[in-house]
Amino acid sequence: MKYLTALVLVITILMAPVASAHGANTFQFIMRNGSIQPDDVQVTENDSLIFNNVVMASERTIELQNPNNSNHSWSCTAQPYNSTGNDDECQLWLDPLNWSAGNYQALVYSDPNPSIVQFIMRDGEVQPDVAQVTENDSLIFANVVMDSERTIELQNPNNSNHSWSCTAQPYNSTGNDDECQLWLDPLNWSAGNYQAFVYSNGSTIGTVNLTIVLDTPPYLWQTVNLTIILDTHNETTPNFVLPSGNDGNEDSKISIDNMTFFWIGLVLFGLVAISRTLKKGRLIGDK
Repeated sequence: MKYLTALVLVITILMAPVASAHGANTFQFIMRNGSIQPDDVQVTENDSLIFNNVVMASERTIELQNPNNSNHSWSCTAQPYNSTGNDDECQLWLDPLNWSAGNYQALVYSDPNPSIVQFIMRDGEVQPDVAQVTENDSLIFANVVMDSERTIELQNPNNSNHSWSCTAQPYNSTGNDDECQLWLDPLNWSAGNYQAFVYSNGSTIGTVNLTIVLDTPPYLWQTVNLTIILDTHNETTPNFVLPSGNDGNEDSKISIDNMTFFWIGLVLFGLVAISRTLKKGRLIGDK
């Protein structure tokens, strides 16, 4: 009898259902030039969100307000795209202790990076000779003539102390003394129209008309609608569709039925084997 009890116990353990939980997923959002993909998703508590900036000219700031506790509101800035680090992405773990089920909206702001505007000083001209730039941009005047230096002068009508002059040496391929650089510091250079004069050996060889515009603050660029649902535990198989079009759960049910018949047969076989063993033992004892 003890053999029968042991067999039944082992079979009961093997047939007991195994509980499974939702595994944490990672959702990736791609921030492109004019769009963010996806922009409407359903996620689960305990999931992670990654916002990737794939634009090289702008940084992106993501803000997600937590209406239940402002201390858990989240903000992160993704730098312009680079292939050597991960400062061009922002990550958020939806900690169930901080982020409850509900509807949220992430606000994505864009802040264009300062630009570098280059002017080429040739034999008898400067290209381009008209440009619109932004406060905080940088100007580079490159001399590509090998036998003459070039002097650039840019007057500041608001404050002569901030007027600028620089001499670029004749072109050489080993250094950068053949160019002049100016950063348009917003504290010194306000929005307006300016004219830069380019001289060579005391003679004017060209002028550059500059229009400086205001450096605008970050602006609301895109929004992402998030629906967070509860992280639940379950003992059921996942719902999926096979290539044939059949519901995966139907095959699972068939498999479960087959396993049930298998275990019933195994139990009956075990009972018959034990019964015959016990009967044979009694017969030997009677002899």
